[in-house]
Amino acid sequence: MNRYPVWKYIIIGLALMIGLVYTTPNFFGEAPAVQVSSAKATVKIDDATRTRVESILKGASIEIWHAAHGAFETNAPIRTFLSYEIDGKPELLASYTCTPLVRIAVSALQPGAKVKGTTIAELGNMNRPLDMIAYDKDGSHYILMANSNRGVMKIAADGIGQYEQITERVADTKGVPYETITALEGVRRLDKLSDTTALAMISANDELSLQTITLP
Repeated sequence: MNRYPVWKYIIIGLALMIGLVYTTPNFFGEAPAVQVSSAKATVKIDDATRTRVESILKGASIEIWHAAHGAFETNAPIRTFLSYEIDGKPELLASYTCTPLVRIAVSALQPGAKVKGTTIAELGNMNRPLDMIAYDKDGSHYILMANSNRGVMKIAADGIGQYEQITERVADTKGVPYETITALEGVRRLDKLSDTTALAMISANDELSLQTITLP
C-alpha cells in the first residue's frame, strides 16, 4: 500500500531520469578534435587544404620554445590556432597550454618535416587557451582569445611580424601586448559573425548559452 501520493513518485522518477541524462557524458572519454577555419570569412577551406592539414598533423613535428617552462618542447599540445597572413605570407598563430603564442610558417608544414615555431608572446601560465578569432576595428588588427583562467584577451596584432622570438624563461608575460576584456566573463568558444560582432558560448551558473557580443 502506497504511503505517499502517486504524484510524488512521478516527480522522483523524473528527477532520476534527468540526472541520468546529465550523467551519461561522464561514461564516455574525451575525443579531442581540431577545427580548421580561415580568419577571413571570404576565404573558404577546401578539401585539398583539409587533406593537407590532416597529413601534416599526422607526420610533422613542431618544436617551440615554451617560455613558461623555460624549455624547447615538441609534445606541447596546441589548444587553439588560426590562419593569419604576416608580411604577405600565410602562417598559423597557435596558442598552447600555459599560453605561449607561436608563429608557424605554413610553407614549412610538410608531412614528416621538423618545424620550428617562433614564440612571440607569453600570455601567462596556469592557463589554457580555448578559442580565438581575428578581426579589425578602427583601422587596427586584433585577435580575441578566450581562456580557461585568464579571461578574454584582446591581443594587438598590428606589426605582429616584428616581434622578436622569445628564447628565455618568462615568469609572467612578455611579447605581443594585450588587454583583458573584463566585461566578457565565462567565454568558452568564439566565432566571428560580422565585422562588428561575434558569437560567444558563455558559461554561467553551470549553464551554457550562446550570445552575440560586440567585438571590443
